[in-house]
Formats: sequence, C-alpha cells, structure tokens
Amino acid sequence: MKIALVTSKVLKGEGVGRVNYEIARAVLRRGHQVVLVASQIAAELDAHPSVSWVRIPEARLPTDLLRGQIFAWQSFRWLRRHGRQLDVIHVNGFVTWAASDVNTAHFVNSSWLRSPDHTARLRRDLYGGYQWLYTAVNAFLERR
Repeated sequence: MKIALVTSKVLKGEGVGRVNYEIARAVLRRGHQVVLVASQIAAELDAHPSVSWVRIPEARLPTDLLRGQIFAWQSFRWLRRHGRQLDVIHVNGFVTWAASDVNTAHFVNSSWLRSPDHTARLRRDLYGGYQWLYTAVNAFLERR
C-alpha cells in the first residue's frame, strides 16, 4: 500500500511535525510505502528505502498564513497530478486544498477562535488582529 502524508514538516522534535514523523514510522513498520509531501523531513526518513519525498519548497513570505496557503496550493497541484497513484492520502488539519482520505486534527481552529484565551482577546494590537485572521481563515478552511 502507498500512503501519502501531506504536511509542511515531518521532524522528530517539531510539534505537529513530530506527530507526522511517528505516523510515517508506524506506516513503515507495517511494511507500506510512504510518500511525504512536505517542505522538511527527518534525515532518517529521507534515507529510508520505502520513503519518497515530494519536496514542496518553503515559500519566502512574511507570514505563516501566506506560507501555508502557498504550501496548500502547491501540494494540491502535485496531488491532482499524482493522487491516483496513492492508496491513502493522510493530512493533519488544513494543509492542502486537495481532498484527503484521512484527516488527523490535533488542533481545531474554530474552537480556538471561540476561546476566551485566544490571543486576539488578550492582545488588542496588530499581532492580535493577525492571530484572529489566521485562526478565522484556518477555521473556515478546516470545515471544507
């Protein structure tokens, strides 16, 4: 079976990147092939014979919101061309405009947006406004 993990990072010590790292290792232990559609991956995964890395270059843009949308578009374009060669497409939250078979969400932006502790409620400045926009856009995209 060929399983794609679509995420910006698959790294040992990197939050969501660590989650995807552990998923990749578990899939490999079960004898499957893994296609990592990512900007960065751990060296040991890159060296593994059952791993293919589709490198999506990290965009040099000033905000995570813009970088995330560029990654989502570029991964969508690759999956549109190659998705039929895959048995399972697994994503983590909203990371691509492409449809997936499995979505593991460890953070739900729509709930965070309603939280009394959201940054936008604690900081009434440009940074707080950006955090509100970032969360609102991602909450909308997660509902897709």
